[in-house]
Amino acid sequence: MKHLFKLSISSLLVLIAAMVVVGNTASAYSLDRLSGNNRYETSAAISKKGWKDGAKTVILVNGKDVAEAAVAAPLSKKLNAPVLLTNPNSLSAATRKEINSLNPKTIILIGGKKNISDKVIDKKIKAKVKRIGGKDRYETAALVAKEIPSKQAVVASGEYLFDVLGVAPYAAKNNMPVLLTKPNSLPAVTKKALKGKSSTVVIGRTKAVSDKVKKQLPKPKRISGSDRYDTSAQIAKLMGNKKKSYVVTGKNKIDATSAAALAAKNGGNLLYVEKTYVSTSVKVVIDTNKLTQFTVIGGTNIIDNKVGSELKQPIEHLLVNKKVAVGKDYKAAKLVEPKVKFAFSYNDPKRLMDSRAVPNFEALMKAAWKDNVKLYAQSGYRSYDRQAELYNYYKRTYGEKYASRISAKPGTSEHQTGLAMDVTSPSVGYDLVEKFAKTKEGKWVAKNAHKYGFIIRYPKGKENETGYAYEPWHLRYVGKDAAKEIYSKNITFEKYVK
Repeated sequence: MKHLFKLSISSLLVLIAAMVVVGNTASAYSLDRLSGNNRYETSAAISKKGWKDGAKTVILVNGKDVAEAAVAAPLSKKLNAPVLLTNPNSLSAATRKEINSLNPKTIILIGGKKNISDKVIDKKIKAKVKRIGGKDRYETAALVAKEIPSKQAVVASGEYLFDVLGVAPYAAKNNMPVLLTKPNSLPAVTKKALKGKSSTVVIGRTKAVSDKVKKQLPKPKRISGSDRYDTSAQIAKLMGNKKKSYVVTGKNKIDATSAAALAAKNGGNLLYVEKTYVSTSVKVVIDTNKLTQFTVIGGTNIIDNKVGSELKQPIEHLLVNKKVAVGKDYKAAKLVEPKVKFAFSYNDPKRLMDSRAVPNFEALMKAAWKDNVKLYAQSGYRSYDRQAELYNYYKRTYGEKYASRISAKPGTSEHQTGLAMDVTSPSVGYDLVEKFAKTKEGKWVAKNAHKYGFIIRYPKGKENETGYAYEPWHLRYVGKDAAKEIYSKNITFEKYVK
């Protein structure tokens, strides 16, 4: 008992420390991983996590071609059944072991016989076998939809399966089946399945589901993003919850098939990421929805451990540049004015910064003045509309080409995040000019900013990577660890995050 008591105290201290790290909130940041040596083992690991006490029903799908199985998650939620991957003609060892552990009474094969063979279930498996499958993915989706009576349906492209899998938790939460369409024509079997539906949610861009198809759907509402990552973020935004988020690769659909079922069961989100990087749109929704609980699906060869820090510090590591926008509606969660010297005395929103960067910026400025370096803050937060005014002014005055070189288009400015601050000094007349780099103040900034979590965002000679001319005055908060690595390796923020 004495040892157990010590263990409990130790565990409690670890928990308290974790809560302190994230700001003493009840929903402390957590990250775990479900993976195996291959897709079948990963699928089994997902099943073990969600169905620890077994399952009366198991859904079995082709682990090499999930085209017909992508719509399975809403059915999984209804039946409380895990989705397991297997070889199309025989059970994989990991899948057989997990089925035996679950001890189901019924196994449902999703897909036609060409997709998943009858042979996959042998005499050693005693459960009753049922098939839901048609001649193709469209018919299979319609047959699965029959098992989920609803006046609503989700419609997604059968050719863009990332959209289908990404929307599955949302569809399951709202007891809606997912029906498939071709990008420019609505299959007859889908049209028939839509009879009696009062409304539909269309997932994906017009490239995936055209407006021509959308017009044929009952009371359609489109949810889409610029790509699969952004679309997953938009769906998560719609979910609007703070439950567990399941993080899957945006490069391979296989792991997402079983993960979608687990997300559906637990009411969680399914978010797509790159191997080493979380896209801007996903980071924004993580911050906006205050998501702190993550389960990464797949091994480190699929999703690197670096993604963990991206998830934990989504805004500090937020990439914004000419090609990556935060959008018109993005605004920092809390904007405050740092207690530092400004180059102007009037009240203006540009005096503000994201509260998470403020203590570090104040420390930087205090250290500068302690070293007799007269550093002044010039321009911090800038709204979308204000950035539009500035960009349009430069465009009218100097032309679009030059304007794009020195100024960001609205929605693509780091100032909108509240994490950037331009600094200046009396030695350059409080201007923002390149010669600032040669001043005492500019040299101090270049040598010391990283110690406080800041980088010179647009370094000299890196315009081909950043898209912007050299700006020795433009500081961006990225966190101390990232700033030190960027400084020591002399790389751009673009190269660091990707």
